Amino acid sequence: MKSFTAGLATLFAFTGAVSAVCTQSYVVQKGDICNVIALSRGISASQIFILNPNACPNIFIGQRLCLFDSAYNCQPVVDVIQPGDSCFSIATAFKITLTELFSLNSNIDSVSCTNIFPGEVLCVAPRH
Repeated sequence: MKSFTAGLATLFAFTGAVSAVCTQSYVVQKGDICNVIALSRGISASQIFILNPNACPNIFIGQRLCLFDSAYNCQPVVDVIQPGDSCFSIATAFKITLTELFSLNSNIDSVSCTNIFPGEVLCVAPRH
């Protein structure tokens, strides 16, 4: 048992933590883009980016995207951006800091916040 435990400790030292398990996926259809998939599923685009590194914007028909996993899930608090919204107004409305907004949505340009668009879904509070 002692050698088994030592072996596991060595394994975790080299691999880090156990990876999360995808709990819900989506198969890309013709005409899909990441933001539209996010909006139609009620999740943030950032959630797709985080769970599927390097997939967007280069998704392809038949590709399986992870939408939810056991480690990261923005549900149930998301916000659909409206015309005139800004990072500051969104953060203020949901009582979070700009730093928290940027952390929850790694796809937002944290310097200028010019890459958010009406209809985009943002994570505004993670489920704990």
